[in-house]
This record gives sequence, C-alpha cells and structure tokens, in this order.
Amino acid sequence: RALGRSASTARERIVGGWREFADAAVDHGYDPPPAATRVEFAGTIGGSRAHALASVADRATFSGLAPTPAEADSVWKAVDDLRSQLAKRDTRWKRLLAAVSLRSLGYRGSRKGTRRDR
Repeated sequence: RALGRSASTARERIVGGWREFADAAVDHGYDPPPAATRVEFAGTIGGSRAHALASVADRATFSGLAPTPAEADSVWKAVDDLRSQLAKRDTRWKRLLAAVSLRSLGYRGSRKGTRRDR
C-alpha cells in the first residue's frame, strides 16, 4: 500500500490505488470474473464510487494524458473510503479474516493471459 501511495508519478499512484482497492475487495471475498476489466470487476463489487475509481484508473492508464497529483490524491482518498465501506459490510469476524487474508497475493498471477496492471 505504501509503495502505491508514494509512487513517483501520478499515473503510478492512481494505478496503485486501484490495485489496493482490488486487493482489498478480493480479501473481503469478492472474486473478479476471469479476464475482467477494471470496470467489470468494479461492477461485481457494486456502487458508483467503485465504478468511478475503475474509470479513473483506466483513463490514467490509456488516455495518454498525464493525471495530476491532485487526481492521485483524490484516488487514494476514495480508496481509503471504499476500503472502509468494504469493512462495514462485513461482520467483525469477516473483517478479521480479510485483514489476514492472503487471497489477494495470488489472484492477479493465477489467471494466465490476463493483464497484470489491473
């Protein structure tokens, strides 16, 4: 989390924010569909903020326009808020399980042929 938050460029910070959110979602039990895009994965989680975060990460990655540091800051604020919302959905026991979960360590690499920057 610290590496993504303090990356050298705003683009890397935004992509790191998406990764942090996606990892948290996986640790809380959400399973991304095989070869899902960011927006598709956000759709499995639900909510307009998850969708907006996915869209911002896609724009930062594919638009060719450099995002600003302020945009990266707002992404990380949204990530913190969304992580909090994920935790509120769970019981205390499930929050504890998510905190120690190792699921997110392997989900990106376990699907062959998918993009690594999700």
